[in-house]
Amino acid sequence: MSSAEYWDLFNRNRVWVRNHHKRGDRIPDGLYHIVVHSWVMDYYGNFLISQRQKGRTAVTVRGRDRCGIL
Repeated sequence: MSSAEYWDLFNRNRVWVRNHHKRGDRIPDGLYHIVVHSWVMDYYGNFLISQRQKGRTAVTVRGRDRCGIL
């Protein structure tokens, strides 16, 4: 099983152009990979902040959006 991550690429109008672009490879000019940042806030306006385990460098919820968890 390959551990490579593949992305969809979009044009400047956010129209899907192609898939299976390997992460780390140069993205061709005029194409983009969409990145989403989300902040979780409760009813009182407090943000949910997670503390990382010491020594960990990976994003806490990496890939969770693809499986419907977020």
